[in-house]
Amino acid sequence: MREYAAFVVPGASKSKVSQQPDGTLRILTSAPASGNRANKAVIELVAKWAGVFPESVSIVSGFRGRRKRIRVQDMPDPQPISRRMAPIINQHKTQLIKELRELGGEWKAERQNFGTYVYEGSWNGSKYEIRSYAHLAPQYEGDDETFSVYWHITKDGESFGYPTKDPVAFLREA
Repeated sequence: MREYAAFVVPGASKSKVSQQPDGTLRILTSAPASGNRANKAVIELVAKWAGVFPESVSIVSGFRGRRKRIRVQDMPDPQPISRRMAPIINQHKTQLIKELRELGGEWKAERQNFGTYVYEGSWNGSKYEIRSYAHLAPQYEGDDETFSVYWHITKDGESFGYPTKDPVAFLREA
């Protein structure tokens, strides 16, 4: 678990999370402050930035202000894991891009942070955003570590959440 001091700018022209040299998060969100929409957007943005599910992020204090305290549960320690996961993630990314391009359309991959890639493209007249979250952890206590990838798929701005099948199979059925 990690906690961050954060400064939030609601109603910004773009949404972005950056970590300042002092460790503070600067969060720009296009969502307005009214109706708790900025807080919901902050949780989504920090989850994407940290490579965790939104359920792992909470606002501890500062609900109504720009200065907040944000807690991230289950945040991986990037150093030791990165050395073990890097070859697996690169192989996985290469294979997915190959399959998406074989499917058709233009696709590009962008690394957001360690273990999180965003694949953007269009297929069958729709725009897609596919986020992959890679995790390396034991499935059950006492097990060896298992590599797994979770997906979040958005089609024309509509979220399809975390499907259980791989994104290429999802697109073929869409």
